[in-house]
Amino acid sequence: MPGKRSTETENKSFEKNLQELAEIVSALEKGDLPLEKAVSMYGDGVKLAGVCRKQLDEAKMIITGDKPDKQEG
Repeated sequence: MPGKRSTETENKSFEKNLQELAEIVSALEKGDLPLEKAVSMYGDGVKLAGVCRKQLDEAKMIITGDKPDKQEG
């Protein structure tokens, strides 16, 4: 269920998401994963990086009092 995983990821702390992303990067850097697994993990990493970026942007808005960027969709 792709939507469920995304929601679970968004509900995790930034630190937990960053740690999970670091684990994905480490596993991919080893280079010993089957192609299908590597592609799947890469996709998960891209999504996780997006969630981390969103969490950082939200934190920045809280700290600076800025309004959300209109460019983000």
